[in-house]
Amino acid sequence: MKTIPHSDSDAWNIAEGESGGQPILIRYRPSLEEHLGDTRYPRRLTITWEFDTNSSGMPSDQVADEMRDFEDVIDAALDPEMLAILAFVHTHGVLAGGTTIWRTSAPSENELMRRFPINQDFQSN
Repeated sequence: MKTIPHSDSDAWNIAEGESGGQPILIRYRPSLEEHLGDTRYPRRLTITWEFDTNSSGMPSDQVADEMRDFEDVIDAALDPEMLAILAFVHTHGVLAGGTTIWRTSAPSENELMRRFPINQDFQSN
């Protein structure tokens, strides 16, 4: 099985669109397609950040900066030891607010819970 590149050295693509007149932005790593179904990472960790939307339906510049900082923290904590692989980030606005979702794949929640005893939502891939 090929080595999975670290997220900070991997290429990211951006897709933009709309749903119900509200913007959607997805950043994803196309190199991970060849790793779909990789048995080394059978668990999915989803982290969600809810935000108030600005006039464009997206987070304010300040909140967007805070989200980038948060993503850097997530990446620095999880990626170097491959505790979880950040696969994509999905941001969308809705009339009452918006959400950004970070989706990762992980070998198991046990190591993550031992290292970071926080509430996490794991589901089968």
